[in-house]
Amino acid sequence: MQARNHTIRWVAAAGLMLALLGSAWLVHAEWTRLRGAFDTQARIIHRLLSQQMVQHEAVLATLALVPPSPDVARPLAGLYPHITGVHLQRPDAVGLQTTSSPPAAHGTAATPPEAGLSAPRWSAGQYNLTLSGTQARVTLDIDLNRWPRPAEWPESTPGMPLAVSLTHGQHTFDLQPTAGPAGNWPLEASKAIASQSQPFTVHTRSALTWGHLPWTALAVWWAAVAGAAWGGLAWRAQRAERERAQALLRLGQVSRLGTLAEVGAGVAHEINQPLTAVLANAQAARRLLQDNPPDIDVLRQALEQTVQQARRAADVVARLRRLLERPGERQPMRHMELGAVVSGVLDLLAPSLGRAQVEARLIAPTPVPVMADPVALEQIIHNLVQNALQSLEQVPASERQLVLTLSRTPTEGVLTVADTGTGIAPDLLPRLFEPFLTTRPDGLGLGLTLCETLASHMGGRLRADHHPPRGALFELALPLPPSTPSA
Repeated sequence: MQARNHTIRWVAAAGLMLALLGSAWLVHAEWTRLRGAFDTQARIIHRLLSQQMVQHEAVLATLALVPPSPDVARPLAGLYPHITGVHLQRPDAVGLQTTSSPPAAHGTAATPPEAGLSAPRWSAGQYNLTLSGTQARVTLDIDLNRWPRPAEWPESTPGMPLAVSLTHGQHTFDLQPTAGPAGNWPLEASKAIASQSQPFTVHTRSALTWGHLPWTALAVWWAAVAGAAWGGLAWRAQRAERERAQALLRLGQVSRLGTLAEVGAGVAHEINQPLTAVLANAQAARRLLQDNPPDIDVLRQALEQTVQQARRAADVVARLRRLLERPGERQPMRHMELGAVVSGVLDLLAPSLGRAQVEARLIAPTPVPVMADPVALEQIIHNLVQNALQSLEQVPASERQLVLTLSRTPTEGVLTVADTGTGIAPDLLPRLFEPFLTTRPDGLGLGLTLCETLASHMGGRLRADHHPPRGALFELALPLPPSTPSA
């Protein structure tokens, strides 16, 4: 689970980083495009206005070369609506002074006359442009209000209206004052007109707003990144599930072999006791037969015990055979008295208890009937007591205690095995029943796993806990027989 959460966090972080980088690129690309469009529009407007200035100078130069005549100025009104008036005067008229240069000295080229601004009326958006030629002095009345309107200019980008103004010194005239709503990121472009007679500077302004962000592209990009991240997680989950299934398959195979080995070891131990009893009773019966006359009653008792122990050994062998032939088959359940089974296992382990200097105490206030598989139940109790003995061997003999307590709930019979041994490490307790988890160098780590599996197959449960102040506690709960009254 921790590894899965780590993978999710890593994929989420990588996806977020990719989404942010892609978003930054999309925003940068869109704003670069909009800035480029604005710069293009500003250049076109500057070129159109520069052409107007050149036309003014061309008209002046032409009119200054022809004799003054009222008919000369008439066509201009139709061609140039912004030229509201044309004034032609002879250079030698009274009160007039020519701006043309004096005759050049011999061998020196004459300086061409230059046009200049005169009588500007900036508040009204008007100014005069005057040029003195050889034939006449020409003055053009120019009205900036009649200059090319926005309809004649290049089409602006949607949502980005342009503001255009002309400046001359400290004076400013707005050719297109409306710039639309205020934006968050202003755009400006300024460029002087290359005209000596009309030294204006063209200023173009606009602004970018949040609405210019490529929201659709951003939404598509984030959806694509989210889809890719989800797909990656799904692929990773499927891969992990396949690996888990393969691992479980391998584990199942190994666990089956280990379980069989563990069961086999327990079965061998269990068979040894009835076989020993069979041998002892058989030898006793042989000695009784040598008596003259033989004690028939004692002989009959020895033979009956021999038969019982042989049947017990046969049951153990039969169970082992069923596990080998049909490992997944549920074993038959029997009505058993839990205290009697515990006593039998303690009798079986009496030599081991003696060598460990441990006196096992069985606390059984009342009989506790349960439904269980006899061999499986004996196997569980045997493993729990053996584990307790191995733990108790690590503490001083004076501190060794082993207590087995029987109790009942309304639905279950409960066996508690508590010892004062070394206990269970806190980090191992949650994983105590996992396969191959062991603290013994010679252990397989399958004993408790097998016990839990056997308890589950019988409809019971097995849990472990700490036993304060020191030691371990195991609790085996098995279902009561159907007809058993509640305690």
